[in-house]
Amino acid sequence: MIPAPRGLPTASTTPVSSRPSSPKLAAGSSHHAKITQALQSIYHRNKEHVTIQLRREVVETRVKERENVRRASQHKYAEFPSLRETHRRSEKKDQEDLAVLRKEEEGAHARSVESSEHLASLILQVYSDLQQEKDKRAVTTTSTSSLVDRLDNLEKQHQEDVKELKKGLAFETAQRKALDIENKSLKAKLSKLEEEVEKKHTSTSSALTEQADSIKRLIQAQLKTTSAPTPNAAAQDKQASDINQCIDDIVKLRDILGRHDKHLGELDTEIITEACSGFVTRLPRLEKECDNLKVQQQAAQTLRDSEQDKLAADLKSLRSRLEKLESDAKQHDEQLQTLQLSSAQHATCTTTLESSWEQLQADIAQLKVDSVVHLSRTAILESAPKELAEQVDAMQQQLSQQRAEAQKPILQPQQTLPDAQQFTASVNEIKSSMDALQKQVDKLGSTIGDTFVKKATHEKINKNFLTMVGGWIDEIRKRLIVLETGNASNDGCPRDSTRTRQGSEKVEAAVPSPRQTADPVIKKLSDQVDMNEKSLKAVRGTIDSIIETEKIHMERIQDLEEQRAKADKRMDGFEQGLGNVQSKMEKRMEVVDQQYLSLDSQMNNLTTEGLYSAIISHLDKEQPGEAQLGQKVQTIIKQMSEHEHRLIKVEKSSRLSEEPARKRQKLSPNGHELAYLTNGNY
Repeated sequence: MIPAPRGLPTASTTPVSSRPSSPKLAAGSSHHAKITQALQSIYHRNKEHVTIQLRREVVETRVKERENVRRASQHKYAEFPSLRETHRRSEKKDQEDLAVLRKEEEGAHARSVESSEHLASLILQVYSDLQQEKDKRAVTTTSTSSLVDRLDNLEKQHQEDVKELKKGLAFETAQRKALDIENKSLKAKLSKLEEEVEKKHTSTSSALTEQADSIKRLIQAQLKTTSAPTPNAAAQDKQASDINQCIDDIVKLRDILGRHDKHLGELDTEIITEACSGFVTRLPRLEKECDNLKVQQQAAQTLRDSEQDKLAADLKSLRSRLEKLESDAKQHDEQLQTLQLSSAQHATCTTTLESSWEQLQADIAQLKVDSVVHLSRTAILESAPKELAEQVDAMQQQLSQQRAEAQKPILQPQQTLPDAQQFTASVNEIKSSMDALQKQVDKLGSTIGDTFVKKATHEKINKNFLTMVGGWIDEIRKRLIVLETGNASNDGCPRDSTRTRQGSEKVEAAVPSPRQTADPVIKKLSDQVDMNEKSLKAVRGTIDSIIETEKIHMERIQDLEEQRAKADKRMDGFEQGLGNVQSKMEKRMEVVDQQYLSLDSQMNNLTTEGLYSAIISHLDKEQPGEAQLGQKVQTIIKQMSEHEHRLIKVEKSSRLSEEPARKRQKLSPNGHELAYLTNGNY
């Protein structure tokens, strides 16, 4: 037989009246204190076990996260060797923590099992003690009712805790998802920024390498030009060609500078100075704004970090609560399965009851058949006194005729008159009693009716009928014997005596021991009635117990449905709150993104390239033309300064050499030095 779930009684097939009485546990007894202490120890053991499980699962999740981080940062180990060492140490520490927690979990499980076994043994001991000390009075309540109530209260409290944990866990999972999405977006932005930085780094490194190569080439050329003059003609020709090349370059640069001077002369210097002064005055304000934006960014970052920490802590707690909820859901599923099994058991009980009810109907039909047989026999018994009365009337007529014949010659009328009157009175009494018997038989036939006769009325009618018929027959026999003896003494006619004997024999043959014929029928009917009453009592007891258990199950199911409806309502409210929190977080993230975008745009606008582009746009508005300033002008200035230094060095070297003055004059056709190249307007 499958055990019933906790808090639900099992359906028994025995009637309620035949069950043994069970003792009741007193609230202030020592057994009650022991059981409560054992329950508290079980609760603490289970709580300890659950906390250790939660800690172990937290460490396992941390190990998984660190493994993912290690896989993601594996390409950085060559650049940062210490990172691998830190990852290895953290993984080793996590493994040690897992081993310790597993040992603690095994110990806690063993302790919880031990405490539960102790509780079971204590309950058995308490039940045996109370069973021995029970009173003679019939106690209907069981000894485990208070324990079941306490267990139900604990179960309700546990279910409430589980619901709260479900709420927190759902909120934590939602926040964790939002944080994962935000982390992914930030990682994508970071990867883009790293790519841009790498591109800029490669471009700047390539530009620097090109510049370094050009400087090296120029230094080598200068070293070649500054080397001591040799009488070799080839070397002198080479030097002259280099000088001519430098002169050509200088002439080209002079042309370029002349064109730029023309453009700058055409431009209005006051407008440029005003624009530059305006930008200079705006720079401190922009710097202050940049500082404020940096402060706001730091505050937003700290706020985000704190919120992330809070969300991570909430996520951990919600995860633990979710696991508790899952375990509680499993327990509820098991309880539902047990309820289903108990309902199946009740279905089998109902089938057995239906079969027993069919058997009872068959017994009732058999009882009806037996009652019909009994009615037929009563009809026979009813007809027997009528025949007896007819025979008595015939005998009375014969006797009266014989007496009349006999009294004529021998007897006197005074001798036979009292006997004849007495006999007629007895016959009339028999007729009246037979009429009363006929009325009772008719009443019996009407009361038998559709169903069956009760045992008490049936026995009463049979006993009255048999006693009356037996008394009548005995009285008739006695009177016949008296009449025979009187007639024999008075008349001495053997013919009358033989007739009376024959009449008595006929009466005995007509009514052959009615008690002997009715007793076995009555016994059978009484046995059947007893059996039917017992079966009816058993069926009623089982039906009552099944109805009680079904009521209890229905109440339990209604409680579960109400709890489920409350949980659904709470989940709906939690989903609404989660949606509100999610919308608030989205709004905050949108504000932060807008601040980041504005900060990026402002920082990008604060570069020198932006300033020069603003200057160029202003110049294009005022005087459009071919004036393209910016980094190009800056690079040209640098190149001109470098060429200036190089030309000075070349002039010094040419003065030392034996070259004609014509070549030196080509260097400066206006007769001035190259100092004018360094224009102050630049």
